[in-house]
Amino acid sequence: MEVSFHQKIVWLQKYYYNYPIEWYYKQPNRTEAIYRRKFNNFQEKKLREETKKVKEKRRTELDDRSFYYNQLSQKIYGRKLTELTFVELKKLFENY
Repeated sequence: MEVSFHQKIVWLQKYYYNYPIEWYYKQPNRTEAIYRRKFNNFQEKKLREETKKVKEKRRTELDDRSFYYNQLSQKIYGRKLTELTFVELKKLFENY
């Protein structure tokens, strides 16, 4: 969807600097360049933040799963998960 020039100005006033509308209309090429640069930066920042949230969620899930299997290993075999043999690991992961 193509954004109108006026919508770009409104966005710039909100996220860049609240210059008067006339300032933005005075030099449309400058306004377009500022909009492209600032909007791209804004999108990249949002993407980085979302990626960070997803990574943190995955890390938490892995930590929880690791903790669960470590506790299960202690309960069943009396040893840490890292001390189990391949056969014991296979049984543990297949059955639980």
